Amino acid sequence: MPALNEEAYIAQTVGELVSVARRILDAFEIILVDDSSTDKTGEIADELAAKDREIQVIHNPERRGVGWAFWEGIARSRFEYLTLVPGDHAYQTEALIPFLEATGTAELIISYRTNQMHTRRIVRAFLSGIYQRLMRLIFGVRLRDFHSTVIYPVNLLRGIGVRNIGYTYQLEALIRLLGLNMSFVEIPVSLNFDRHSSEAIRLKTLFDLAGTIWRLKRLKSQIRT
Repeated sequence: MPALNEEAYIAQTVGELVSVARRILDAFEIILVDDSSTDKTGEIADELAAKDREIQVIHNPERRGVGWAFWEGIARSRFEYLTLVPGDHAYQTEALIPFLEATGTAELIISYRTNQMHTRRIVRAFLSGIYQRLMRLIFGVRLRDFHSTVIYPVNLLRGIGVRNIGYTYQLEALIRLLGLNMSFVEIPVSLNFDRHSSEAIRLKTLFDLAGTIWRLKRLKSQIRT
């Protein structure tokens, strides 16, 4: 669970997730990553961990991003599966129950967001729709959503030899794993209203996306030859 300046939401996000996990999972851990927050996020995270042995906290001395948090979670995980849930209460926690319950029913559990048009600004929802269609066209993978939360098999991710810590870390992980013909199921999830929504597209994000697509297409062509 990556968190950057989420003092207003982190306790609620963690508390609700712990409650749900205890109801439906035999065992779990939460790796809470304070990504060099300048508010009280880190302090709140430490308080949560002090009260709950299932929570461990990582404090980044400098900002490293969501991709770094994902791969650090993969490196530290004690369990067979891992998923990333953002610390800003982005997902409706109760809506994650079927998603978490599906753990182990396939090698990949891939969620898709059902209410983006009602919880995201129109421009952002529109761009997300374009992104999904473009990824399906480029990679020939019929997924509903390439950017929602996923339950990954930890050992297989550790073995694919990639550590993309940019915006497209998940796209690369998904395409690499699906290229191994892994089984998957798709599960619907719902979002809360996005309080931090931005309609800006950063140039760095576009370069990251372009580089990831190039690497993946190049890898695919090498495998074919």
